[in-house]
Amino acid sequence: MAGRLHLDLPDGTVTLGPHEVSTVPKGVPHRPRGTVDTGDGNEGTTGVHPA
Repeated sequence: MAGRLHLDLPDGTVTLGPHEVSTVPKGVPHRPRGTVDTGDGNEGTTGVHPA
């Protein structure tokens, strides 16, 4: 994975990078979002996109 995955949870946001994992317990509402890494030198990000 290139970029970041953001998991919006009721208690805050978990941000994951390459080779990182997280478990969301059953029944916990969450919203995944992704930050795209295009490798264009712009700090590696071009925006946040719903996953």
